Amino acid sequence: MRVLVVTDTLAPSYGWGRYAIGLIRALRDEGADLRILSPLSRCTEPDLASMPGHGSVTSYVSETSSYKRYTTFH
Repeated sequence: MRVLVVTDTLAPSYGWGRYAIGLIRALRDEGADLRILSPLSRCTEPDLASMPGHGSVTSYVSETSSYKRYTTFH
């Protein structure tokens, strides 16, 4: 089975981070062909940061907070 996990964080201090860490480890232990796409700067788990196939992206939450957000549609 081939799986791509896309997440904004891999830190246990965040709800989604805890869930994603558990999911990735369970899939890895089951032998899935696993790829991760997340900001390496927000990954606090050494075993996940060093996994082959762990690509890095910009964090939507922490690295784009200065961008202007549009709340109305034209």
